[in-house]
Amino acid sequence: MQGLIDTNILIDFMRGYAPAQKWLAGQTELGVSGIVQLELIAGAPNLVKQKDALTLLKDFALIKMANQDIIWAIRQLTQF
Repeated sequence: MQGLIDTNILIDFMRGYAPAQKWLAGQTELGVSGIVQLELIAGAPNLVKQKDALTLLKDFALIKMANQDIIWAIRQLTQF
């Protein structure tokens, strides 16, 4: 897997924001965390958009993050 994608990019993509659509179209091997999945589904304003979110999420690998991974990421962010 090449990278972990953020909820904001997927929201922009679903809203038709051209830069996000162009960027995402050029990417391969992206994954999402369970948190991103939950945010995208919970943020859907209706069942149709929720179904669209679920369909989009099928294109990405689920990246399971342990507490140790999150602690490591926080340390990295706060060091620089």
